Amino acid sequence: MTAAELVITILNPDQHAHLFPSLAQIHMDCIMKSHTIATFLPPLDRAAFEKHWKANVDETRTGRRDIIMALLSGAGENGVDLLVGYVMLIDQSVQTGPFRGRVEKLLVSPDHRQRGIARKIMAKLEEIAWSRGLWLLASFTLDTEEDSPAEFVYPRFGYVRLGRIPDYLISPKDGSFKAGIFFHKDLRQGRLQA
Repeated sequence: MTAAELVITILNPDQHAHLFPSLAQIHMDCIMKSHTIATFLPPLDRAAFEKHWKANVDETRTGRRDIIMALLSGAGENGVDLLVGYVMLIDQSVQTGPFRGRVEKLLVSPDHRQRGIARKIMAKLEEIAWSRGLWLLASFTLDTEEDSPAEFVYPRFGYVRLGRIPDYLISPKDGSFKAGIFFHKDLRQGRLQA
């Protein structure tokens, strides 16, 4: 059997409806398996995740949000594509900042990490942002927990640490307060290559 091909694509709500439950599942797995701080705390309520992801998908229909997905071609049940990671790009441009985009929820399944997936989906996100004239990414939403693996991933992708806010997040692992670390990137200075 040959290895499944990794395909990076933008979620199309009409073509990818079968993947909607997987968006929620990866989100839940990241919280429960690797204690990623990502919106929700245990005990997790699947209905809340599905409502959250339905709202995100609905925003893709308006063009305000893109969900960039990493799929392993044919590796899922019954030979369907298997979703292994994603990130979202939000067009937050306004008249005073038509060049701004926001990055949200870079999540890779704990079962598929350390394979360069995050880099590939972030490279695609930057390609899309650049093509739309969105060259300043982040604002105050590209955040991560201090001392988490994600804190060290973003700088490898060319993101600049903007600052630290103490007691900004609650850990799903033990309920303790964690500092939030914020990043930004100016794509005029260079874009990530997959």
